[in-house]
Amino acid sequence: LSTSSFPLCMRHLHRALREQHHLRHGGRMQYGLFLKGIGLTLEQALQFWRAEFIKGKVDADKVTLASCAPVFSSGEEDVQ
Repeated sequence: LSTSSFPLCMRHLHRALREQHHLRHGGRMQYGLFLKGIGLTLEQALQFWRAEFIKGKVDADKVTLASCAPVFSSGEEDVQ
């Protein structure tokens, strides 16, 4: 599928993502739903987002996800 056949709003988001490697939350939501609508599987969409968001910043193998442990343990010091 060529970007020239994208709706104008999605073409704009696609261009911004490719140039800046970032979209604000609303743009990510809209573009993500568009990707789903054109038939990308969840795995394909995740692969696309991972590749685009880390482009030019860090090596994908060196990306570590933040832990949620501090959030779950806040206020519950004695609970294990």
